[in-house]
Amino acid sequence: MTNTTPETRARINAAFRDYLKSGIVPNIPETRDLTTATDGVGGAFVAQIYSKELIEAQRQFGHLAGLVSVSRNTNGAPLKVGVYNDTASTMSVLTEGSSTSSTEVDPTMFSTIAGGADTLLSTVLYSKQEAADADDIGEFLKRIAFSRAARATEYALLTGKDNGTNSQLTHSPVGGLLAAAPVGVSAVATTGPTYAQMAALAASIDVSYRNAPGAGFYVNPTTFAFLVAQVTTTGAPLYNFGDDGLLRVAGKPVYVSAANAMPSYSTSGGAVIALFGAYSFAYKFVDVGGPRLQILTQRFADQFLNQAVISQRLASAALVAGSVKSMTTA
Repeated sequence: MTNTTPETRARINAAFRDYLKSGIVPNIPETRDLTTATDGVGGAFVAQIYSKELIEAQRQFGHLAGLVSVSRNTNGAPLKVGVYNDTASTMSVLTEGSSTSSTEVDPTMFSTIAGGADTLLSTVLYSKQEAADADDIGEFLKRIAFSRAARATEYALLTGKDNGTNSQLTHSPVGGLLAAAPVGVSAVATTGPTYAQMAALAASIDVSYRNAPGAGFYVNPTTFAFLVAQVTTTGAPLYNFGDDGLLRVAGKPVYVSAANAMPSYSTSGGAVIALFGAYSFAYKFVDVGGPRLQILTQRFADQFLNQAVISQRLASAALVAGSVKSMTTA
């Protein structure tokens, strides 16, 4: 959406509010600012102007979708992804007057295919009065739909599974990013990672990835709480928060996963309790059409309720091994 004036948003809010109440696409000019699509689960209806609320939901409930490399399409067609790793390439001095040229060293290059897409589904009931009384439809959608899609997407990227039945997704690598990341620090005691171990994990990847935009740690909420609780011998916090509101360890941000997406620090047996690296180099998220809604108005009509069917189609692929590494327990 390029035209997001308050007047435009108010008109689209009114149009989408009617859709949430009736399940019928309104035959009014504002419909041109909304998108309809049909896929394997039936018609869906999405307002593109609410992308801001979707991004906010991803930051609140599934940060990883905004950190990995993202491609978008509308039909799930196979996507060929070119990948290169130039960290081992060098340059040689050419002495003045010499005819000797440097030896050509090409970066490691390969391609991977992210084909097809898996469809994740969830449903939520809401009252027609609730939709009618919502101050802002974007915030209403974030609460009933976008937050669920964000959590499900993050779980799929981290584990390669859905967060409902924990089933492996056909179009994602087995084990997801947690399995794709090589081990950087191992045998961490289940009493929690030390500063030295967190710093060692950050130091285990190439400096080009360590300094890449978005590079940081990824941990379970319990592990995050453990880190926040650490203090110095004088009682001062060992780790501080940055101006962006994110906890900092060794100068790098700490992102927090959903509760069930990663093991906590107390999980034994080689569990991945932390990740660190440049996620945009490590993993590809193919977003097929974004979150979609289908409104069903008849099944719960006697209770004056509507049912929203929330769907998210996605695929993923592992990219450069070693651009993100993991910390595992003993």
